[in-house]
Amino acid sequence: MSSNSAELNGNGARAEVVPEVISDNEMPKIVPAGDGSYCIKIFRSSLNLLAHLLIGIVVGVSLLYCFRGGLPLALVAMVFTVAGFLNGWTSWYSQELRKCLPPALSKITHILFGTVAYAMSAVTLCYGFNKGGFRGWASEDFAYTLTAFTGCFTLICIISPLFNCIGKTAALIK
Repeated sequence: MSSNSAELNGNGARAEVVPEVISDNEMPKIVPAGDGSYCIKIFRSSLNLLAHLLIGIVVGVSLLYCFRGGLPLALVAMVFTVAGFLNGWTSWYSQELRKCLPPALSKITHILFGTVAYAMSAVTLCYGFNKGGFRGWASEDFAYTLTAFTGCFTLICIISPLFNCIGKTAALIK
């Protein structure tokens, strides 16, 4: 690495420091190296920020409403959550359990169980937004907006685990 290059975030994305006269109170300009990974990182960070904002809005409103009249539970989401949690322990200790359970299979099923649990909880939440009690408490337009937010951040959050699962499954089949 030359004296005019640096690494961003310690993860290998190269950037060059543009040489110019810099005064004592200015920071040097860092320009991405052109491999495209910097733009992808910015895009992912933007999606991550958007997903967290949407999660905060939807969960906050949902908790306000749910604590008003008791907390409803969805059986399917709960079963897959427990299954994903237990399977997560086998994934965590997959190297120790490799004699009786292949590590890749444990991780693939953990991703699938977690994805299904997450999707089912989002579907359950959307059904809750459609209930008359919620629509009476909040306006109908607001309920539609929360349903759209829930769908957006569910899609954003599920894309990466599904790609990860497909990659691990393809590697296991080969």
